[in-house]
Amino acid sequence: MIEEGTAEVVRDEQYLDELGPGDFVGEMGILDDEPRNAHVVATTPMTLMILSGAALKELQREKPELARQISSTIEQRRHWLEPVL
Repeated sequence: MIEEGTAEVVRDEQYLDELGPGDFVGEMGILDDEPRNAHVVATTPMTLMILSGAALKELQREKPELARQISSTIEQRRHWLEPVL
């Protein structure tokens, strides 16, 4: 999860999105065992919070709203990838 700073999401040298505080990356690999499908490149200095897969899954059980937000984000990101898949 990004605490401070910004980054760009890039796939095959194509810009997909900009991320900032409160955004997260790597969720597809942790939750769905999917391979990496894009790169995240810092555009400013960043401070990140890193959660293990087990910690993320526990947090989702404790905070259902967080689970819904992550699921929504995964669906949005899959939409970015549709033309490429």
